[in-house]
Amino acid sequence: MRLRPVFFHALALGLLSASGLPGANAQDPAAAPGINQQLLPPEQGARRTVKLFDLFCMTHVPNLDTIAAFAAANFEEITGAGLNPYRPTVPPKQLRAWRFSEFGHEFVLTTTLSAPDELFKTRLPEFASATSHACTLFLPGAVPAADIRTELTRLMARPPDDTFKPGGMSAVGWTGRTEKDVVPQMMVDVLHLAPQDGGVGGRLQTVAFVLPPQSSTKGDAQ
Repeated sequence: MRLRPVFFHALALGLLSASGLPGANAQDPAAAPGINQQLLPPEQGARRTVKLFDLFCMTHVPNLDTIAAFAAANFEEITGAGLNPYRPTVPPKQLRAWRFSEFGHEFVLTTTLSAPDELFKTRLPEFASATSHACTLFLPGAVPAADIRTELTRLMARPPDDTFKPGGMSAVGWTGRTEKDVVPQMMVDVLHLAPQDGGVGGRLQTVAFVLPPQSSTKGDAQ
């Protein structure tokens, strides 16, 4: 997929990388046979956490079905009221979540399908009819946020395109979009959010805003 840099101040989105996934029953991601163990650092830390995010989310968005198939086969699914802490501002068409453990710490992986919010539509009206395909890794805070941000910047191979502070969080993001001759048109971004007060937690998120083919064709004609 060819992407070109675009400045964008968003809730959360993602660029694309290259690795493999599916596997079978394991609460520990390192035990999942579908993950290339040579790509996954064996020790706890920022490199391992960011690589998990790369493997689970960045590689596969907007294909949420692939992420869900892997997670459902390997992790414990969260259902019912347990999903409430992970619901986005815009009511989702689909929300799924799974928990897994890493070195005694619990992570939560979610996939969300929804419409873009009103701020996004105002800033990028050409993507107002897009569908948001999001994958998020909620972090337990076992690794310092500064280390996560440093490692994510190394993975992205360039400084963040944007920094901002939404609702008591410190956030950085990288953004790109498909070339105009690519169908469907897609706006993508990677985001790291961490508590401004230095508290534990935070999340890594990748989202693709994908236009329906008819809208993409109209954009090409223009």
